[in-house]
Amino acid sequence: MKKVVALVALVGCMVVGSSSFGQDVQKEKKERVEKSPIEKAEKMTEKMTEDLNLTEEQAEEVKQVNVYHVQEMEEIKQKMKALKAEAKAKREEHKKNVDKILTEEQRKIHAEKIAERKAKREERKKQCIPKPE
Repeated sequence: MKKVVALVALVGCMVVGSSSFGQDVQKEKKERVEKSPIEKAEKMTEKMTEDLNLTEEQAEEVKQVNVYHVQEMEEIKQKMKALKAEAKAKREEHKKNVDKILTEEQRKIHAEKIAERKAKREERKKQCIPKPE
């Protein structure tokens, strides 16, 4: 009986111990280094060359296409950042204009309604997207 209890305790300690080590690894996040468009295109080309067994000539042509594509995407990314900043400024301006019109009591009610909608949106996000463990 003592051997069974000792064995169960030992197995339990091993399970708890191994699971705690696994959690520490997940907490560590690697810092992301931003690559230049050329580096991104070269990485894409290397992967395609390996996967598709491209010839030297094909690899060079694919690299040119990849460089062009990555540069286009970087331009779009920069435009999107600018648009997001502009949209944020417009929202702030709208909020200030609405707040000028409302009374103090109405602003308070309005803020509460916005907070409720935000909470509902967050709740829906939690239901839709499972968190990785």
